[in-house]
Amino acid sequence: MNKFFILLLLLVSCNNKAQDIDSTKLFRKAYIAKDEKVFLEKFPENFENFKATFGWNDKLDKPNIFYDSANEYIDYFFKLVSQSKYNSYKTKIVNIAVNGKWEADGVNYFHKNLQNIIETDKEFVLLLNKLDENKINSFWSFYFDKEDLKYPQKLNLVLDESMRNKAMLVFEKIKKERSTVPENVSKNKQNKFEIFDKDGYTNLRADKNSSSKIIDKLISGEEIKIIESLGDWWYIKTKTGKTGYVHKSRVRVKEENNSNLYNINTFKKDLQNKGYVISIEKKCDLNQDGKEDELLIFEPKQVATNSETDITMNSPVCILLNKGNNDYLVYKNLDIIYTTISNCPSDGFQNLVVKDNFFTIEQNTCGGWYLIDEYTTFKYDRSTNQIVLHKFGQSFSDRKNPDKEIPDTILSNKNFGTVLFENFNSKTIKVVDKK
Repeated sequence: MNKFFILLLLLVSCNNKAQDIDSTKLFRKAYIAKDEKVFLEKFPENFENFKATFGWNDKLDKPNIFYDSANEYIDYFFKLVSQSKYNSYKTKIVNIAVNGKWEADGVNYFHKNLQNIIETDKEFVLLLNKLDENKINSFWSFYFDKEDLKYPQKLNLVLDESMRNKAMLVFEKIKKERSTVPENVSKNKQNKFEIFDKDGYTNLRADKNSSSKIIDKLISGEEIKIIESLGDWWYIKTKTGKTGYVHKSRVRVKEENNSNLYNINTFKKDLQNKGYVISIEKKCDLNQDGKEDELLIFEPKQVATNSETDITMNSPVCILLNKGNNDYLVYKNLDIIYTTISNCPSDGFQNLVVKDNFFTIEQNTCGGWYLIDEYTTFKYDRSTNQIVLHKFGQSFSDRKNPDKEIPDTILSNKNFGTVLFENFNSKTIKVVDKK
């Protein structure tokens, strides 16, 4: 009997996997063919399914099936549901937001679209009023789950009084959790301090002793605000809004490093005078501070050849973070872009894609008989104010045997640790040849 049930479970499991594959194919086909109804039917029903479709698979540490095309699919979905004939599918937006948790990539993109549509469409008040209290609170918790916590006044124009009060209660709760400071603590105007610990981090604690609860680990170099600096334990606030105590020996005055500050026009002109031209220029807000930053890739006017090497890397990738008054903090790396690749039919650099606080450099190269599509993604880490390697991926094609299936390689910081943008060298992250 037990063997029978085990066999039955295996059959059910196999059948479910087959159905999932069929559903995925239908979803992709509907998007390509712009089959609106099928696409809407197949769009995820809740947050768990949404993340499994467009998010990152934390267990396997790899992207889910539609991770790379999330923005296009989400844009199309919101475009369709904004039409009155598809009002019934707006329930999917609400259901995805319930129990939702903010993440980068697809979830973040959905979150932005959610905020835009909620602030303009009164239909959602009716949908929210059908939910129980816990789900309503969960919805608004996801809605307000963003670094720049503000209550948009546009909401008051679309919400009825009852729902407005519920939204405001959740907003005030989140605001209090992020910024609560004990009444007996006076604010210190000196806020240019940073964590400094030879171990690379220090503990943020709930009380003034080393045995109290650890709230968070603060990385060396992380800027903090001193709220109270009496005695050996200082009460501080992090950039993410967390408050607690650190020992004064782990805090130092933050030195403003102006050595990498440049006037943007002067910086560009200097590189151009050295024989470089701008290959690509992207404007963005990489560090999410509300100022317009720039990402630049230069290439040499004349590529130097070296008979001793097959690959030349001499195309500076530059990140310019806007510090105001036309001054920019500059990060530069010459070890990312393949300027020349001898005896290789690949196209080299392909594209620079920027998305929120992430950017990806796409290029083609060769490895023996393999053509390699390479994706290098960096992230501006707002907790440490550093630009770090986020993911490195390669897909392969065998020139001798084009039909040969070769598994992709995707590495994350679990594989390579913390790699700063300015220290990145593609040679150190190279994947072993696929045999």
